[in-house]
Amino acid sequence: MNTYAKKQQKIAKISLIGVLGGVCIFLTLSSFGFIAIGPINITTMHIPVVIAAIVGGPFIGGIVGLIFGLSSMLNAILRPSILSEAFLNPFIAIVPRILLGVSTGYIYLWLRSFTPKYSTYIASGLGTFLHTFIVLSGLFLFYQPYFGENTVAAFQAISLIFVTNGVPEIIMAMLIVPPIAQIYNRRKKQ
Repeated sequence: MNTYAKKQQKIAKISLIGVLGGVCIFLTLSSFGFIAIGPINITTMHIPVVIAAIVGGPFIGGIVGLIFGLSSMLNAILRPSILSEAFLNPFIAIVPRILLGVSTGYIYLWLRSFTPKYSTYIASGLGTFLHTFIVLSGLFLFYQPYFGENTVAAFQAISLIFVTNGVPEIIMAMLIVPPIAQIYNRRKKQ
């Protein structure tokens, strides 16, 4: 690859980080990152990270995930709630978001080699599932008293959050990310 092509590739990666990182910040500041449906609060913040991981790879997914994590901490400051303290903890707010980008990118690369038709769908769903599992596990381990008087009550509350928030977020990722990634990859080839 010549120097010009390498420079163009680097510019494309920086642009992808800028655009999708900007979307994360916009979602945080505009409140569109958290959609309230009755008692359910579904986040859309993971979508730009999953897109970045699939079209840009694990490293770019991790960087956009870091932006998501920092935005999550900012959201805890701007819109305080009973769980704000938890989302000021980097092990809850930042680490799982970086892992979302990195793991989704690697899952996609692994799946692409033997199931290219469905790799984007599976990677989107599985990456989002892992992210949700890590965040909820962290909340259970570090902030159990917020969710119930004892371990069983806290586990039931966290399980309910997974069903009401996690499952819709997984479905959302599997519906939104693949068409966007397909359009991006088609344009990239032109």
